[in-house]
Amino acid sequence: MMFKVRQILIFFSCLVVVAPLVAQSLSQQTLDSFLADSKLRNADVGMIFYDAETGAVVLQKNADKKLIPASSHKLLVTSSILGSLGEDYRYITYLEHTGTLSAQGVLDGNLIIRGTGDPSLGSGLASSLSLEAFTALLVGILKRYGIKEVKGSVLVDDTHFSGNAVAESWSVADVGNYYGAGAWGFNIHSNLYYLDFKQKAQGQQPSIIGTRPQIENLSFNNKLLSAGPRAGDNAYIYGGPDEWEKLIKGSIPSGNGTFTIKGSMPNPSVFYATYFTKVLRESGFEILGDGSKLMYQIPKADRIMLYKHYSPTLLKLVEHANLESDNMFCEVFLKTLGLIDGGVGKRSDGVEYLIQYWQGKGLDIDLTMLDGSGLSRSNRISASTLASVLYRTLNDEQIAVEFFETLPKSGETGTLGKVFRNAPASMQLTAKTGSMRSIRSLTGQFVTKSGKEIVFSIIINGYSGGGYSMWMKIETFLTDLYNESNY
Repeated sequence: MMFKVRQILIFFSCLVVVAPLVAQSLSQQTLDSFLADSKLRNADVGMIFYDAETGAVVLQKNADKKLIPASSHKLLVTSSILGSLGEDYRYITYLEHTGTLSAQGVLDGNLIIRGTGDPSLGSGLASSLSLEAFTALLVGILKRYGIKEVKGSVLVDDTHFSGNAVAESWSVADVGNYYGAGAWGFNIHSNLYYLDFKQKAQGQQPSIIGTRPQIENLSFNNKLLSAGPRAGDNAYIYGGPDEWEKLIKGSIPSGNGTFTIKGSMPNPSVFYATYFTKVLRESGFEILGDGSKLMYQIPKADRIMLYKHYSPTLLKLVEHANLESDNMFCEVFLKTLGLIDGGVGKRSDGVEYLIQYWQGKGLDIDLTMLDGSGLSRSNRISASTLASVLYRTLNDEQIAVEFFETLPKSGETGTLGKVFRNAPASMQLTAKTGSMRSIRSLTGQFVTKSGKEIVFSIIINGYSGGGYSMWMKIETFLTDLYNESNY
């Protein structure tokens, strides 16, 4: 592994880049050549490169300019929660009941599934159980308790967090799609569904086959068209987190098979209460009431716990979030941070805690932070802030090695698996990517030819041309720095 934990003092602030520098030790000529590209003529570019051992700035451009970071923003949340709660922290989901259970197996009360935010529950991600396996586990537990009949209902308690499930600054074009799934006190199956279509000839409307899992009362206004056979997925689902009729616009490829897109589940607790009730009835249980979201307070003193289900470790969850750039995971992390120091689990509580967390480490950060994932185009942060946070994290002996291993590796893992494949292996590029329309960012670490470790951040807003070609330009720029620098 490239990174070694070091005990060093850090003498820079992310608000003001330390100056004067003796020299720019990475190639200024290479930087100038990169910035002269016509695709960047009207772009805002901020970047900074630190010597990972000394903390000295070895190259920079507009390092303190606050720009839209896209998913590089996630590093703020994943580093903060791992540093705050530790790698072994686990979310707990509770199976509870109210009322009394007779010797004959009749529960005169309600079954309650109470969430504490586990983002992996029923997803099969980060070594968690799938939806079907988790549900089968609960069914088996109820059978072991001898429960045969429930005179009440199956209720799902998602009150652990406060505030909106989706950030108010998110685009209406995002919230109906899987990457715009909200963060609730109870999350299940990544809060998404698969929507299957029967492909048709070009110009015709593809027909809906159905969703997986099946979601009762969810309907669609299908305005999709079939594009060319190589057109790709250009379908968008519109509808907020509490809307059960979704509008589908755009196009999918023409063809004769099945094509699948992903949407955000309108209300995970309502879905799972209904889903679990149906499974229980199919498994021979008598359930009197219909499943629903818990709409009133039931004191914990009036609940009897049957089972506690633990999530994978926080380290596993952070690894998934960083490698796959999972928006919903990071929204949950931000709300979780918002509970640590007396908050009520709103995003704003999480942001306040995060700023105080870094202040406690001697780092004053200046940013506009409206979500945990970077999906909001109203977020603003500088390259120096992102690089400073990563620099300090990689010098925190409590989490440095573990956190480094959660980051994508160029040409190998995560969001870097399909890009930066031409970067020299000896460069050992490890970084978190960020991608939105006309936005690219990259925050991470690499090794120079002479063996120097460099921590860096690059943010580009408003470039022209395609997104993949911009990644190639960034790859070439970093590779040129690696090849041309004597540093």
